[in-house]
Amino acid sequence: MIRKTEVLQKFIALDLSNKVREVMGKTSRDVWRRTASFLLLADSRASFAIEGERPPRNRIERWAQVIQKSGNRPLSMIEILNMHEALIQDHRFVAKGFRTEGVFLGERDRLGEPQPEFIGSRPQDIESLIQGVVESHRIMAEALMDPVIHASAIAFGLVFIHPFEDGNGRMHRALIHQILTERGFAPPGIVFPVSAVMLERIEEYQHILREFSSPLMHSIQWQPTEKGNVEVLNDTADLYRYGDYTAIAEFLYRSVEQTISELLPKEVHYLTCYDKAQKAIGNRIDMPANQIRNLIMFITQNNMKLSIRRRQKEFSALSDEEVNAIESDVSRAFSVEDE
Repeated sequence: MIRKTEVLQKFIALDLSNKVREVMGKTSRDVWRRTASFLLLADSRASFAIEGERPPRNRIERWAQVIQKSGNRPLSMIEILNMHEALIQDHRFVAKGFRTEGVFLGERDRLGEPQPEFIGSRPQDIESLIQGVVESHRIMAEALMDPVIHASAIAFGLVFIHPFEDGNGRMHRALIHQILTERGFAPPGIVFPVSAVMLERIEEYQHILREFSSPLMHSIQWQPTEKGNVEVLNDTADLYRYGDYTAIAEFLYRSVEQTISELLPKEVHYLTCYDKAQKAIGNRIDMPANQIRNLIMFITQNNMKLSIRRRQKEFSALSDEEVNAIESDVSRAFSVEDE
């Protein structure tokens, strides 16, 4: 259930998807392509960071490829399993497919006994519940449900079911992209870095998850297993099948709105200014593109001045007059107001 609150109706009236296309219409194809690449990587990196992980670059890029392909194929149980397998390629410690044992989030006491704050659905209920998620997706798509509200129900529905041994959080955030792309809310090739906004709003994000999951614990009867896991003793399927997702939908809409109104224009503006600075420096002096890139980065990160250390190290060949002129070029390029 998602109630038609005033907050949600105001967000729907903003027509955010169309605003993105307006920005695209004012932006060169090259800038838009590079913006899309940056946003994709930013979202992938943030999705790991939300879970306190700092994986190597190759894992981030691998997950970015999964995100980039999301929406290319209709959502199905097989597609969900394929996405998860692409995420977890090393299955020595994480089993393929849906888990076959209980799962909980929380701590353990000194004896290793579980102290769960959240318990996922019973293993025997997972396939039925995920099939319900897929069927709900089909119904909402055919009914032309608002795409962000649609994504709220499907993506958060999966994370509460917690169908996998690992990667449930990243899978649920990937499903947000899946729905927004499949429903045409996100333009082709664009990934809204919703995970990056969730990382900024991490306390609010965690609060939203707890607000839904904590009450479930009062209805779950469980006992610890010999392996230090949990075993659910009663029928709990309906706890994950039904619920009020209104606050969740409002949170996701706030995140999407911030992505579109702040992060997207900010990156487009930066790349537009960067191109102007790069051209000005290239017209002034012969320098490889990678050195120009570093020069612009160092200057913009130091209040439009090249630090003495950088001048003496990487750019000792430049004269004082050239450094002053380049600093002025960069300052002028980045003084253009964001439209």
